[in-house]
Amino acid sequence: MIETYLTYNTILLCGILISLAIGFVNKGKYTVYLMLFMALFIPAALRYGVGLDFFNYVDIFNRPDYYQDDIEIGFYLIVKTLSILGFGYQSLFVICSALTIFFFILSIDKSSAWASSLVFICTLYLSSYCLLRQILAVAILMYSCRLWIDDKKIKSIIFILLACSMHYSAVLFIPIVIVSSIFKLTTYRALFIMVFITMFVFALHGVDLIFNNKIFLNSKYGSYVSSSFNKETDIGSGIGVIIQMMMPISVAIMSNKILALNKKNNIVIFTTIAFFASYLLATQVYIFGRMADVFSFSLIFAAPLLLKSARSKLSKIAFIGIIILYVPLMQATIKNNNYNNNELSGSGLGIAPYKTVFDK
Repeated sequence: MIETYLTYNTILLCGILISLAIGFVNKGKYTVYLMLFMALFIPAALRYGVGLDFFNYVDIFNRPDYYQDDIEIGFYLIVKTLSILGFGYQSLFVICSALTIFFFILSIDKSSAWASSLVFICTLYLSSYCLLRQILAVAILMYSCRLWIDDKKIKSIIFILLACSMHYSAVLFIPIVIVSSIFKLTTYRALFIMVFITMFVFALHGVDLIFNNKIFLNSKYGSYVSSSFNKETDIGSGIGVIIQMMMPISVAIMSNKILALNKKNNIVIFTTIAFFASYLLATQVYIFGRMADVFSFSLIFAAPLLLKSARSKLSKIAFIGIIILYVPLMQATIKNNNYNNNELSGSGLGIAPYKTVFDK
């Protein structure tokens, strides 16, 4: 396990250091981006037996037509194309890793790339070792959000549809786009919604209300109600939950200042609150963890926005502290996601120990 911790933390350190250089380098910026890409891509592409779903994807690659009705059309076409071209199953992990990291790099804020990279590596990057389709879809959504902020709405919509072709959960982002276009979230509104969500989940037993809703039961998520995913979440000490809540709450508090930077950031505020809601639900029932994953890319936008919107040194230090707290959260993720233990429980990422194709 020591080697696993060293591997993931070396990736994190390299990612942060290279990202820091992005803000200082004018000439040769593309070289720095390439270095960041390679630092994240090589370990992900060379992994073997890492991720609880690894061998499920190997089976999908070997029998794509058998799984055609169970996977989305875009992902099916990737698998089928690689298979027709004669590539082995490892090519699927190579391509998906490359695309996930590529869309992440296209999405990051250049002025505070280190913050985005830190949060990405500590959260979505680790998840991508297991949730191949979903995190690829989330990375594409991340880029579509960047396009939306840059006022490239048509391109943004195209990439949202592309994300939906990789994993159906990307559809959850569509209502966020629509609502954020017609309703502005100021600080008071954002905080009010968060208080209401908290009451809904804990005081009104929101999970039971959702599970009894016909719309939810008839959706693809409805099938999880009668599956092994419908189980109470073990949140341990709750420290991880507190850390995950800090950034969404900070975004709500700073909403007015974030909107002052760019009114298009409204979509980030909405997505962050959607993450807040789904994460609170996930503390009750495991199913909603997948929903939280869809909106978790908002944190990668939120981190640099908090730093930009800070008006005092004290608030900036506080936000840097919140961002750095994702590092111990990453250590806990590695510790709690041992492959053998997760396989026995039927849940988790299964990202430890880290092994490569050379360890076969």
